[in-house]
Amino acid sequence: MWTDSNHNYHYHQFIGRVLKLEILKRSKPEMDVTTIRSMIAYDSWANARVLDCCEQLTTAQFTQEDETPWGSIRDQFVHYFLIERRWLSWADGSLSGEDAYGLQADPLDYPDLTAVRQMWQENDVQMQAFMNQLTGSTLERSLKVEWPGFAFSVPIWQVLIHISQHSMQHRTEITAASSKLGASPGDLDYLFFVLE
Repeated sequence: MWTDSNHNYHYHQFIGRVLKLEILKRSKPEMDVTTIRSMIAYDSWANARVLDCCEQLTTAQFTQEDETPWGSIRDQFVHYFLIERRWLSWADGSLSGEDAYGLQADPLDYPDLTAVRQMWQENDVQMQAFMNQLTGSTLERSLKVEWPGFAFSVPIWQVLIHISQHSMQHRTEITAASSKLGASPGDLDYLFFVLE
């Protein structure tokens, strides 16, 4: 049953989201290059660990449907590496937003782990080149996102955080699936990366 308290709850949620967006637009958080580089280096390290653990899987296990929310473990990797490539290619200026968003990848073009690893290595080389020339002013530069019925601007530092967090979400899903099949990457905590 809908009550005034329900209305107030949803109204406050909505207002909270609007205020959060306004605060993010007005604030100029200081995001330093060292922190972003460290976060991206961790992301690369964790991706390599998860890909390495998948060496324990057969090709049939790697491409088996219904193992992850995106289908197979392979399909999940292809999805998140594609999204990374889209955002990265736009952020580093190698593609326009429209061309980057138009990039496609068919999981069937990546029949095994070797092909998927190659896709990741291409992304990793591109990301490292971007990190090597990264400056504070680059981090503050904004991309204007225009999707059907939705438009916003986002600074590069938020795009890079998005890439990292998107990767983390999908690595977690892949790790759950691969561990169920007997292939665990072990600890992926940030401090293990720092201490290695």
